[in-house]
Amino acid sequence: MTSARGVPLLRNRCLQGWQLSFLRLSVPYSESSYGAAWRIELLIPGCGGWAARTMTIWWSGPRQREFGGYNVVIQEGISLGTGQRRAAGIMAVAAVLAVAAWMVVVPRLVAARLDSLLRSRLGWSVVRVEGVGIGLSGPIIQGLEVQSPVFSKLLPSTTRLELDWATLWNEDRRPVHLRGRTRFARGADVEWQAVLGEEYSSLALTAKGLPLAYITGVLPPLPWFHPESIYLDLHLNVRIPAADSAGREAAVWDVRGGGHLSQAALAAPLLADDPVTGMEVMAEFAGSWHPGDTRFGPFTARVTLPPVQFSVAGTELHWTPASYRVEMTASLPATGCADLLAAVPGDLLGEVAAFALAGTIQGRVRIRLDDQRLDATDLQVEVENNCRAVAVPAQASGLEQGTFTYTITTAEGGRHERTVGAGTPQWHTLPQVSPLVLAAVLVQEDAGFYRHDGFSLPAIRESLVSDLQAGGTRRGASTITMQLARNLFLHRHKTLARKAQEVVYTWWLEKTLGKDRILEMYLNIVEFGPRVYGIGAASRYYFQRDASMLNAAQAAFLAAILPAPYRAHREVAAAGALPAELAGQIRGLLRRMAAAGRLSPDQLRVALTQVADLHPATDAPPSDMSGETGEAT
Repeated sequence: MTSARGVPLLRNRCLQGWQLSFLRLSVPYSESSYGAAWRIELLIPGCGGWAARTMTIWWSGPRQREFGGYNVVIQEGISLGTGQRRAAGIMAVAAVLAVAAWMVVVPRLVAARLDSLLRSRLGWSVVRVEGVGIGLSGPIIQGLEVQSPVFSKLLPSTTRLELDWATLWNEDRRPVHLRGRTRFARGADVEWQAVLGEEYSSLALTAKGLPLAYITGVLPPLPWFHPESIYLDLHLNVRIPAADSAGREAAVWDVRGGGHLSQAALAAPLLADDPVTGMEVMAEFAGSWHPGDTRFGPFTARVTLPPVQFSVAGTELHWTPASYRVEMTASLPATGCADLLAAVPGDLLGEVAAFALAGTIQGRVRIRLDDQRLDATDLQVEVENNCRAVAVPAQASGLEQGTFTYTITTAEGGRHERTVGAGTPQWHTLPQVSPLVLAAVLVQEDAGFYRHDGFSLPAIRESLVSDLQAGGTRRGASTITMQLARNLFLHRHKTLARKAQEVVYTWWLEKTLGKDRILEMYLNIVEFGPRVYGIGAASRYYFQRDASMLNAAQAAFLAAILPAPYRAHREVAAAGALPAELAGQIRGLLRRMAAAGRLSPDQLRVALTQVADLHPATDAPPSDMSGETGEAT
């Protein structure tokens, strides 16, 4: 380019200091209109009368290819000097306007072309483009919002989508390559590449140190605690078949990837009293995603909770606010018992963390669950447990024989220490308890007590189905051993943390004590009403007789109130007699005892007539009814 006198402009001393800066390019894009605006700064030092000048160029027009006119507003006039300078200035301004006009048209074409590609190859559409820049190898798009049946989200303004000129406008329908990067706060980056092909498209994504807070909206609704402080490393590869001839999105996507979640934390009243922190999870997975009905499966996964690794395989995983279906199997290979305990967050274990374990454990859990067919729920558990305790928490020592001390937590929140055992007041060995009491308690609370190892799988399944049908906790699945563990070692709050601790204590009690010892301890510490602990205190309080002298109806009464002793005591006291509902429960228990072979037909007939003669006392029990010693805490 030369001036009017043939002097090269770039050699002109007055033009050597020119700087052209495109400070901002904004390209709103919608179905009906399109616009672009630049702020252009001309800095021309060294020539008299010339100074920094600012231009604003605005172009607008319909979305079709009918490009409208443009307006150029020179916000500050340009003072021209000699003819050479005037010619140079005119040519410079003309060049700027030409470049500006070109850069107005190209972003619109890029956005329209990208929209066409996404529609034809994926069934998606471009809703909005926040900005378009022009790079050396191709256009750079900022803030791309894409709409599909399962995805509609405006990427952050820090997202850069890079396209290649050669593939964007290819005529032989070769695959189109896209590259993008999103930079989040605290230096987290998400890099991704996409290939839009005729038969299929693919997406590869890599994230490093991504704060979980940015993606909680697409994760299962877990009670994350401070998700901005939880970090995710993720790699994901997705293969998506092309849209059909009608532009409908593909029915099945192939998804493979993995991730590492560090410093994870959860907080919810039903989980634990305090936040569960410091969790680390790693996973590798592969499967088929069905976007039409938000279903994942079949799938496989390998999950690591350091230092434990287990595998998961399933045919279906579907979970929405309105419905759910799950069918999968989790398998744990032979694993050190100490490692398994170490994999559980310390905030869930509490004092159970003081156990020192040796040996190995392995197992498999299979579940099939459908909210439309809850009665068909299937739960199978197979465990080969060779664990043994080499050290136990202080509160668990001394239970094998003799006396022991444990802490009672009352319904009002009070705490009392109680020392019990052979030779202490109100303690009854099994031979000192009426066989009718033993029969009633076993039928009511744990019919399979002498057959299971502390856990009743049928009861767990029935409890799960009942709770899901009710939409909350309605039915427990605790065996007598689990109840003993809870009464000896744990607080009253119903949380998943308490349940995890209960499982460990139950296993230890079954491993350490015999069945008769467990049943004897249970009968002597279980709560039968306000400040009434143990079968000896209960028989004397309610019927003024020893536990060895109770008849079938009295035994059935004491067993029937075990699930809710405070409520039963309150209802009997309010009615001044046996309430009809409770009387019906007692008769039902007596019939179940007969069906289990615990009562003969003649015994059942007599016991049913005895129910009408039940008049349990409900006066305030004396302080020594429980045989407790020690101070309240």
